[in-house]
Amino acid sequence: MLIQCVVGASFGLVFVLAGEFFMEFQGWPYFAPVFIRLTGMDFLGVALLVFLSSRETEYARV
Repeated sequence: MLIQCVVGASFGLVFVLAGEFFMEFQGWPYFAPVFIRLTGMDFLGVALLVFLSSRETEYARV
C-alpha cells in the first residue's frame, strides 16, 4: 500500500504543479487547466486515504 501512496502522490503533484508540461510531454491535448488540476487533487486525495487506511490495524476502523 505504501507503493500505491507514493505513486498516487507523485502523479498528483505532477498534475497539480506541472500539468501543462506533462500534457504536452505525453502528446495529449491540453484543453482545460482546471480539469487537470482537479485530477491531480483527486490523486492526492486517494493517496492520502490509502496512507491513512494502511496505518489502521483493525478493518472495522477503516
